[in-house]
Amino acid sequence: MNSEQKQTNERGSVARRSVIKLAGATGLVGAVGAGSTSVSASDDSSPDSFTVVETTISEIHSAMLHEDLTATELVEQYLDRIDAYDDDLNAVINVNDNATEVAKELDSKYEESGFVGPLHGIPLLLKDNTDTADMPTTGGSVLFEDTTPPEDAFITKQLREAGAIIIGKANLGEFSYGSTSSIGGTTKNPYDTDTPAGGSSTGSGSGTAANLATISVGTDTGGSIRGPASNNSLVGVRPTTGLISRSGIIPLSSTLDTAGPMTRTVADTAEMLDVMVGYDPDDPKTAESVGEIPDEGYTSYLNPNGLDGARIGVLRQLFSDLDEDDGTLDIIESAISKMDNAGATVIDIDELPDLVSLANQGDVISYEIDREMEQYLDDLGDAAPVDSLTEIVESDTVEGVIADITFPELEDVDSDNLLDDNDYLNALLVKREIRELLFTAMGENDLDAIVYPFSAANWMSPVAAFPSINVPAGYTDDGIGQGIEFIAKPFDESTLIELAYSYEQSSMKREPPKEFGEL
Repeated sequence: MNSEQKQTNERGSVARRSVIKLAGATGLVGAVGAGSTSVSASDDSSPDSFTVVETTISEIHSAMLHEDLTATELVEQYLDRIDAYDDDLNAVINVNDNATEVAKELDSKYEESGFVGPLHGIPLLLKDNTDTADMPTTGGSVLFEDTTPPEDAFITKQLREAGAIIIGKANLGEFSYGSTSSIGGTTKNPYDTDTPAGGSSTGSGSGTAANLATISVGTDTGGSIRGPASNNSLVGVRPTTGLISRSGIIPLSSTLDTAGPMTRTVADTAEMLDVMVGYDPDDPKTAESVGEIPDEGYTSYLNPNGLDGARIGVLRQLFSDLDEDDGTLDIIESAISKMDNAGATVIDIDELPDLVSLANQGDVISYEIDREMEQYLDDLGDAAPVDSLTEIVESDTVEGVIADITFPELEDVDSDNLLDDNDYLNALLVKREIRELLFTAMGENDLDAIVYPFSAANWMSPVAAFPSINVPAGYTDDGIGQGIEFIAKPFDESTLIELAYSYEQSSMKREPPKEFGEL
């Protein structure tokens, strides 16, 4: 072992974290010259001044174009930060011990032919329910600690082909519930380490906020991208179900599950969307996205004047439970005022039927999880550490809220005959009712989007199957992030990007956590 390899291994030997010695750069990059990236060269990058703190994809690529940065140097900086800070955060379950070698290969490709794709050399944290053929995929469970899937998830392949470097697998609420896992513990919020980061994409949120990676991937069934995004002052997108493939991701519900980007800026989110969307024959739901993805890409909707002339609806009935004492209500009202000042027409929507009560009737997870997990375990084949969800439950290793909320309900569900289950069918009808209520509200008021605080309506986007985006709106009196969420009609992510970018540029509310600054 040479000194460089030894140094890399020592970085990953942080207590609690299992480091994986990779066998090779499987699925590293796509065709040389594939893709493009929207960069604008600047003159403020230099070898001595470049820092990863709050950097963006375009800033990294600009530095590379100016020969002020290599992918290898970039990865080394992030590995140093993980080594220095992750003991305090528990954001990373496994560090990719081969990340430096992958970066070196990308640097060679760049010398030969330029960027391999729009995410060339960008270090990424991947939520550890998303399959990687060269690292374990644990779902946060000690039962899966040594489980390496036979192939990458579809989105893992897309990200690698675009040039992204998976620097590590992010901690999560076990099996995507809550903020705690039996393998990684509880992930902390970098703005207040006495506070959980929010679940279930908890490590993706905390790690990106603390600049342990440039970008990250989360998954969202009932709020698991947007919750950590809000708490950690990030941009998080829950796309329309079917826009992004779910194959190779540990499931909860085929009706509700989706993956999505988690970033510090709307521009980086748009870059990720352009890479992650598309049809996957192993996920039939993605067929619905064919013809719905803009040919010009989501980055073409980064319009700083996007709110000018937009019609924004406000569901104030959802504000009644907001905490006035910690400043949350003031944050949201201020965000709405900024939209008005940016030229949007803000319209209070007449009160709709009891959306919260309806949403509670529209939960299908407990009906679908057994069926979905059985299929995932079958796909793992010989790599599967257990044969069924029941075996997971009976192992008594499960941590967090999933053990209390979902599993006791399983014994009452016949997952092979769900269409004969009146309660399940009623839940699907309730979902349709909420969807129709939102379509009606948007149609009658000619709205581009509806806004609300994530904390008041995390369920609305998944239950209605409408896409949504969370954007930083400020910080509570306790210093925890609070986001404002935009929701739009299905497959109208381009409008979400335009509105969110315009709001972001007019407000600029994100600030890095003070305790996790430059090394």
